[in-house]
Amino acid sequence: MFIVYLHLIFVPCLTLADPGFSGSNLNRPQMQRLIADVQAGKVSAVVVYKLDRLSRSQKDALYLIEDIFIPHNAAFVSLNENIDTGTPYGRAVIGILSRKSNTGVLCPSTPKRLVSLGKMW
Repeated sequence: MFIVYLHLIFVPCLTLADPGFSGSNLNRPQMQRLIADVQAGKVSAVVVYKLDRLSRSQKDALYLIEDIFIPHNAAFVSLNENIDTGTPYGRAVIGILSRKSNTGVLCPSTPKRLVSLGKMW
């Protein structure tokens, strides 16, 4: 897992990685550090290359974005899926994904399905 979070305008930047830990849950040391830093207001943006780098669980990814990042004013950016919750469009995309997830329209999450979400539109 590679997560970069940015303070202010891209400086300073910190890369977090949890080698040897499964991305299937949030019980990872660096993930817990990220959550604590976001909640403490130390993070302005979380940037990942692919959505599955945040979490391989769709439920966990949406929890982090909707319940941790957005309420604490930390934008979430996924470069591969072109999602940026720092913009109204990005927040709308997350809202749509969340509603589809809650209605069971999306298939169970796997890394390939999460990555393909951005390509379906």
